[in-house]
Amino acid sequence: MNIEAKALIAALLISGTVVGSFLGMARILQSNTSKPSGESTAQSSAIKDPKVAAGAKLFALNCAHCHGIDATGDEGPDLHTQGDKDRRTD
Repeated sequence: MNIEAKALIAALLISGTVVGSFLGMARILQSNTSKPSGESTAQSSAIKDPKVAAGAKLFALNCAHCHGIDATGDEGPDLHTQGDKDRRTD
């Protein structure tokens, strides 16, 4: 095997390792930041209406990573400051 082939294989292995490390670290960070705090878990366990509980679960899974588990904003905007124009009417 010539030197160019060995260099190509080494470059591919190194770049694959680097990309895999970044993706793995991003997944770990995302899972650590999207977990609800103990207080929020206690609040969600007290929800009796199944529709509200389902909405809280959807928010925790899809929205909390940007808006924060309490919707006060993190990467995304604070949802408590949204005006009436943003509210659903149905």
